[in-house]
Amino acid sequence: MNFRILSVVQNKLVDLLVKGKTSPNIFVVGDDDQSIYSFQDVSANNIRDFDKKYHPRKIVLEENYRSSQAIIAASRQLISYNSREEKVLVAAGDNKYYNYQLPILKCYPDSEAEMFGVLSEIKISFIRVYLLMKLELYTEEIPMERSLQKNSS
Repeated sequence: MNFRILSVVQNKLVDLLVKGKTSPNIFVVGDDDQSIYSFQDVSANNIRDFDKKYHPRKIVLEENYRSSQAIIAASRQLISYNSREEKVLVAAGDNKYYNYQLPILKCYPDSEAEMFGVLSEIKISFIRVYLLMKLELYTEEIPMERSLQKNSS
């Protein structure tokens, strides 16, 4: 199972399936740095709790074939503030030396400012996002109505 997308309820189900077994045969894949689906009731604590409960043998993959070293370094800088197990990733494969556009890290004072900053960068209208939220395609609670009123005046 993939712990990156495992909800709290699904995690409890796993616990029930192996309850009473001294050495349960479970294979999981996960990375606490990639537990980003909290809006779907996924918690980075799932993988940490699994580690404490079952003391698994770990295989750590340190070569990243998706990103350049510049992206990996920028990501490390951002996630260094999180409670996490330290790991060192290195770029590998064709993307290793890709440096055509280096990442730009921006800081925002709060989540509302971040939302509007990102939306303006990628040129998506605030109305479109509001409609997506109303259709419940995006469910995280954001003070959207107030923000829309403030930005339309």
